[in-house]
Amino acid sequence: MEEDDDAEIIFPYEVQGDQTPPPRGERDLEALRRHERIREAESETGRTEVALLRSEAKIGKME
Repeated sequence: MEEDDDAEIIFPYEVQGDQTPPPRGERDLEALRRHERIREAESETGRTEVALLRSEAKIGKME
């Protein structure tokens, strides 16, 4: 096989940037944080729903 002096080798990481995934521990930590944010949002939504239901119950008693 003959080498072509004009050939240019292009490495994907040079063209696209570093696509290396983070180490497993960091991925797990990111997933845990994402899951925790979702749980917090769901919890906050639940508290808001309970507060609204209590308000509706109070209004119903006043009528």
